[in-house]
Amino acid sequence: MKRKLSRLIKKMLVSTGLDNYIADLHHKTHWWLLQKLLPDRTFYNAADKKTITRYGVNFVVAPADFSQWLLFVDRTDTHVNAALTCLKDGENAGVILDVGANCGNFSLIMAQTIRNKGWNKEVVAFEPNPIVFSRFMANLALNPQLTSIVKVVNKGVGHEQSQLELQLPLRNSGAGSLVRNYEHEPHEKHLVDIVKLDAFFEGNSQPIEFIKIDVENFEYFVLQGANQIIGKHKPAIYLEMGNGQLNQNEIFNFFHQHGYLLYGEQGSGFIKIATIQAYQPDIHRNILARAEGSNEPDSGRTKNQL
Repeated sequence: MKRKLSRLIKKMLVSTGLDNYIADLHHKTHWWLLQKLLPDRTFYNAADKKTITRYGVNFVVAPADFSQWLLFVDRTDTHVNAALTCLKDGENAGVILDVGANCGNFSLIMAQTIRNKGWNKEVVAFEPNPIVFSRFMANLALNPQLTSIVKVVNKGVGHEQSQLELQLPLRNSGAGSLVRNYEHEPHEKHLVDIVKLDAFFEGNSQPIEFIKIDVENFEYFVLQGANQIIGKHKPAIYLEMGNGQLNQNEIFNFFHQHGYLLYGEQGSGFIKIATIQAYQPDIHRNILARAEGSNEPDSGRTKNQL
C-alpha cells in the first residue's frame, strides 16, 4: 500500500511539473525527505526534457537517461570536489581533462568554478557518443560565459589512434562502452574516432593538472595512451573503478610504476590504499591517484586506512 501511494505521489509530481521544484529544493538543501520524494528515471519518457541549474550552471537533461537523471536529482559523483582537493590555487595556468564527459556535468561545473575563482585554467572534454555530445554542446550554449574555458572534442580516448565501436544502452548514456556488450538489451552502435592523449597534447606548453576518467572499463587504455604526459606533468587522476573493472591489477601497476599514491573514495572522503590487497571494490567505486610528494587530499575529506 505504501509503495502504491509513493508511486501515485511521484506520478502526480511529474505530471504537474512539481518534480522540478522538488529536485531544485533538494539540490539546495539535500534534505533526506525530499530525496525520498524524487521520482526515479522510470517515471519519465525518453522525450522528456528538464531545464535545471546546478552549481551556477544551466543544463537541459533527459531524466529518463540514468546519467542525466543523476544530475537532475543532484546525485552525481564528487569528481569536482576531488579536483578541487588537488588543483593549485592562484593564477597558475593549467589544463583539466574530462575523459568520458557525457552531457558536460563535470566539465561545465568545473569551468564555472574556474570562472568564479578567477583561475587561468581550461577544461578539455572528450565525448565520443554523438547523442550526448550534442547535449553537451547544447548545454555549453546555455552558458556562454564558459565557452572560452571549455573545449569539447567529439572523440574517444585510448592507447592508439583508431576507430572503435561504441555500444550504448538506451537506458543509460553513461554506460556506453568500447569493450562491453549490450546485445541483451535495447542499444545503439556507433563507430567512433579514438585519440591518444600523448599525441593530442604533443607540444602543449600548459601543465596538465587533473584528469577525470570515466569510460566504462576502458580506463587502462586511456592511461596507456597518456604515459608521456603523466610522466611529465604528474597530474592528479580521478577514475572509475569498482566491481568488474577490467585490467584492475594493470591499473594499480601503472600507478605504482609512475610513483603514485592511491586513495579510495568512501562517502565524502578518501581513504589511503596501502596495497592492492587493501583495495575494496565494493566500497571504493572511484579512485583518486596522486603523485608521491604531492599534498595529501584535503584532511577534511581524507582518512588513512589502518
